[in-house]
Amino acid sequence: MSYVTPQEKMIRRPLALILCFAFACAPGVDDDSGAETTSSATNTTSTSTTADPTAGGSTTTTTTDPTATTGETDAGTSTTTGAGGMCDPQAQDCPEGEKCTFYRDVANPNGANRCVPVVGDGQIGDVCMILNDDTDTCAKGLFCWGTEPDDAPGVCTEMCDSREQCSSGDPCTITNGGALPLCLPKCDPLAPVCPVGWACYDDWDFSDYWFCDRDKSGDQGKHGDGCATINGCDPGLICAVADTVDSETCLQSGSDGCCAVVCDLTEEVVCPGEKEKCISKYTDDPPLEYMNVGQCAIPQ
Repeated sequence: MSYVTPQEKMIRRPLALILCFAFACAPGVDDDSGAETTSSATNTTSTSTTADPTAGGSTTTTTTDPTATTGETDAGTSTTTGAGGMCDPQAQDCPEGEKCTFYRDVANPNGANRCVPVVGDGQIGDVCMILNDDTDTCAKGLFCWGTEPDDAPGVCTEMCDSREQCSSGDPCTITNGGALPLCLPKCDPLAPVCPVGWACYDDWDFSDYWFCDRDKSGDQGKHGDGCATINGCDPGLICAVADTVDSETCLQSGSDGCCAVVCDLTEEVVCPGEKEKCISKYTDDPPLEYMNVGQCAIPQ
């Protein structure tokens, strides 16, 4: 997958966690498993003013994305027998006693799939760990998402085969060229209810979908800080196209994306940037459930 600038980005409506339950901050979203969330969607129904990391669909909107990537929504489907064989995480087509999981290494910097032994029985929402051989403590069909390099545990997250088939009812977020299809919990950006250490972020491919993911901003993530991933900003902020953010820090960062404040259009809001106003996040008709969601941005 190749990175493109926000101006080259095209948004579509598919995925992808990482539950961005998330991995690292840039580019994509990393965690201790080495995964990187770069979504690859295909259709979108509305347009957002925030950045979008993963282009590759056929429908073009006016939304741009700070670190878009291109990929296919379908994962590889070739399968070999025994642990280590390539597989389809959406079909879970590994031999008995194994499961299809996500991994990343030098040969597959954007991630790939392979069969590994099932060594745990963790269920959706259970605390989990990723082991040295890319196995984890979750049951078949689940992936340990949101771990940290300091050995902080992740959460067993359902791997899905379509946006409509998550057992939780949440959309299926398909990232990394189809290698990482995860069921990420939806959230309300104006009243988020997410796990501790996580925040509510907008799906760069589907502007009518916000989901909880681990906050990977670290020491960065404040208004105007440069960002390159969905979950690269503090709670209450999103990674937006840099030229919509009024901040000297943003200009100096040279980043395509900068952290912007999420605001409520029904309230009087004093935005942090002198040139910023609380305007609708959407340039087209917003989804009904997000009709009051705004972003502190420089009016274009």
